[in-house]
Amino acid sequence: MLNRLFSAPRMCRAALALSLLSCLFSPALHAQEYYVVPWLIVETYYDDNALFNPDTQEQTSDIVLRVSPRLDVGYISGTLNWELSYRNDAEWYRDLSYLDSTTARGFGRGTINYTPNRRLSMNGAVDYVKTNSAEDITLIPGEDIPGRFGRADAERFGVSGGVDYLFTQNLTGSVDVRWVRDELIDVSDSDNFNVVALLEQSLARNRSLLYGYRYRDYEFNRRINTDPVQNLTTTADSHTPWIGYTHRVSEISDFELRAGPRFSDAEFAGSEVDPYLLARWSRQYDRGDFSVTAQWDETTVLAETGPVDSKSIRAGWNHVFTESFDAGSTATYAQVSGTGYEADTASFGVFANYRFNRYVYLTGRYRFSVQDVDRDPLSNRRIDRNLISVAITFTRPRSGA
Repeated sequence: MLNRLFSAPRMCRAALALSLLSCLFSPALHAQEYYVVPWLIVETYYDDNALFNPDTQEQTSDIVLRVSPRLDVGYISGTLNWELSYRNDAEWYRDLSYLDSTTARGFGRGTINYTPNRRLSMNGAVDYVKTNSAEDITLIPGEDIPGRFGRADAERFGVSGGVDYLFTQNLTGSVDVRWVRDELIDVSDSDNFNVVALLEQSLARNRSLLYGYRYRDYEFNRRINTDPVQNLTTTADSHTPWIGYTHRVSEISDFELRAGPRFSDAEFAGSEVDPYLLARWSRQYDRGDFSVTAQWDETTVLAETGPVDSKSIRAGWNHVFTESFDAGSTATYAQVSGTGYEADTASFGVFANYRFNRYVYLTGRYRFSVQDVDRDPLSNRRIDRNLISVAITFTRPRSGA
């Protein structure tokens, strides 16, 4: 499997690959700029359910100090852009001191974009996440599933690449490939390989038809605590042809609709046909924007031995009050269901940012989430969680940013 090719140190190999690509493609005739952007985020937050306990158990609240240094290194030119970024979260708990860690979470990302001419563009990316909270890793559109495993170590590594091509003035096409490996440490892991092909045909100035196809291939491995330890391996795949329509209703409003069948074949669940649907509407105004997205698709959940059905709806709002102050909110409902498993999650969050200058800004956030879990042979469980946080960010942005 592909994961054998990307063993540790993964981010070092990714950085080397992107650096080699930049040397090969760096243009000589365009303005070029290398940059380094340091960040330091100091955050304190109150968590009223720090252990993700269901309502049948005592819920433990705590106050946490999180310190997050981050470094971005990149390159910009007329045809080539790349960036490497890594952030480390150190956390200290007031009461639950056994959760203290100088490496509680780590987030790495590398991206590269190459546009040799107006018809062709290519892109690639690598992603790495290592965390002590499994909710940080999810593929569910717009929402996570908090509480599934509480404070469990998890890891994700992903590689993706794509090509976009302008065939004619009215016809564009793209192909994107992505491989993701998720692991719940000492419990399970999964490999998810995706290929997405898309054609967009312009009908008029403000309307387009979309023709798409998505192929997904999965492999799931779960450790069974027997003597000796055994691994349960299952496989699945799916094919999703779809058509879509986009309409720029006005200068400030856009609408998109996609629909098609999902043909899936899982090793134990057998063959099924389910719908794929996506509807998205957005509207901009002088100082902000509003958007709503609804989707019916499939995804993976940590420790599940097969893909699960996913339905979600998400609304978001952002508003710029002044040059120094902006705020926004999000609301989400998501449902996932598979063999012997179902979870309904609703959440609401608000945030506000105040910039003292280009180098320092203050952020406040509140988020509430509630999840109902129904998993055989366990009884129903309800998990509520409130988070309130205040953070101050120090940075030195690159010139011109």
